[in-house]
Amino acid sequence: MKQIRCRRFSACIFAVSFFTAAFCQTRIACVGNSITAGSGLSYSQKWPTRLQVLLGSDYLIKNCGHSMRAVLKESYYPYWESEWFDTTFAFLPDTVLLMLGTNDCKERDWVYNEDFRSDYNALLDTLMSMESSPQIVIMLPPPIARDQWDMLKLVLDTAIVPIIADIAQTRGIPVIDIHTLFTGHEQEWLADGVHPNDEGAMYIAQAAYSSLTGTFSARYTSATQNRGMVQNRFRRSVVLSNDNMYLLPASVPVPAFNLLGKRFQSSQTFLRAASIFIFNTKP
Repeated sequence: MKQIRCRRFSACIFAVSFFTAAFCQTRIACVGNSITAGSGLSYSQKWPTRLQVLLGSDYLIKNCGHSMRAVLKESYYPYWESEWFDTTFAFLPDTVLLMLGTNDCKERDWVYNEDFRSDYNALLDTLMSMESSPQIVIMLPPPIARDQWDMLKLVLDTAIVPIIADIAQTRGIPVIDIHTLFTGHEQEWLADGVHPNDEGAMYIAQAAYSSLTGTFSARYTSATQNRGMVQNRFRRSVVLSNDNMYLLPASVPVPAFNLLGKRFQSSQTFLRAASIFIFNTKP
């Protein structure tokens, strides 16, 4: 009898510990299209999965990417009508990593270009209205290598990405600039000219991890990669405040702002919540 009671007590302790740990986790929803869903990649290769590994058990990552989805409400496949939009709300995230816009550059959808700014702002407002009041972090989508699948590279590079960046700066929402990070590396990091390959997904995860924690992890650098070169890619950063542009010295960890902990580096007094972090791969 004592042995049975002991086992029941142990089971109760385990259950309480399990549910306590689950409720204490920081919940992060990755909202996006097939780039986030991980088209062509195995589960372990997708950037949200890799971000989960990097952040560890204190965080719970939910991949809410849905292929072909767009921001524009009048597009063929708006994210607004995706079941993953409902899943995002049910997940009650503490933070939302939002990377949409690539599919909006399709010629058939961009005819509604005058609505893009208002639709993007409406999407932000809707996400912010969640019961969990999540912090939104905008991820500027990577460039596409060329015009293909009805997508127009010029529209993405010169219209969509600048509009998203402007919205973020106006509203004081932090940005992880995957677009600049990938520029010049489309042939290396994009499997088909649009979707990241294994290496590209690794860099997206590293960028998100660095922005959220203020630290760099070399966990996913392969044996053929130079850790110093990879780390330097995340050390040169441009920070845009509402007033000026600053180039951080390589000695300053990138980013100098911990989004999850809302921690500022005291020596960089110009940094504030309205700052936009742009990863710069150029020397």
